[in-house]
Amino acid sequence: TKLSIFLSGNDPEPGPGDPNPRRPHMSVGSVSLMTAVATSSYHGLQLKMEKKFVQGLGILGCYTFSKAMSIGGDGFGMSASPQNSRDLAADRGLSAFHRRHNFVMSYVYELPFKYRSPAGGRWMTLGAHLLEGWEINGITTARTGQPINVAIPRDIPNIGSRGYVVRPNLVADPRLPDPSAAAWFNPAAFEEPGPYQFGSAGRNIVTGPGIYNWTFGLFKNIDLQEKQKRIQLRIETFNLFNKVNLSNPDTNFDSATFGQILAAAPARQVQFGLKYLF
Repeated sequence: TKLSIFLSGNDPEPGPGDPNPRRPHMSVGSVSLMTAVATSSYHGLQLKMEKKFVQGLGILGCYTFSKAMSIGGDGFGMSASPQNSRDLAADRGLSAFHRRHNFVMSYVYELPFKYRSPAGGRWMTLGAHLLEGWEINGITTARTGQPINVAIPRDIPNIGSRGYVVRPNLVADPRLPDPSAAAWFNPAAFEEPGPYQFGSAGRNIVTGPGIYNWTFGLFKNIDLQEKQKRIQLRIETFNLFNKVNLSNPDTNFDSATFGQILAAAPARQVQFGLKYLF
């Protein structure tokens, strides 16, 4: 698939001195080009499990095992300028939207609580109203992390490009056996390239934290005497088990917090609601 990306055009070869006299077209200067030269590929296994809504229960579960690769970015909305516009192949790596594992399950269950008299007749009393009409539902999401790029925000090659996307040299395995917010990857695995050089590290070689989230709802449906009208009391919980879902780590090579994670998704949230359906 051909994708559009931004290229820094009219860049000179890396070297010392003012880059402008070394440009192919000295009278133009640096040029930002948007061109459809990026490519991508996707391979995946998709599984789906579905129980149709019968007798008050419906379940839908989907799982994807996949690999998404791209050269030079992932299209206009996720465009990433290559480190070296003359060597796009060096920017082949995992796509920013790649998720190796992705699982989502949703469900609805109308609880089968009924209130009946010993003789079998239904008592529409306060007890019946309290027991009947309950419903639980939710969405469970679990997926692996996002590939992210390690970059140096300086023009080490000295090419005067429109945007600095220089990567460091890779000298060791950046993965840690037990990553944490204090050290998600090994910063010592990266070194600054020599003067007038591009880094050897690949694009998007660090993978951020995965996500596990359980959204859960408990509803109470109260049917009104008027046809097809009801009141719904709702208790909705986001991140039910209060799982810490970490944000991506700092991948700025020059940052004092390089390799650390400084934020996370919101903790458990509970909201109450009242809904009138007609």
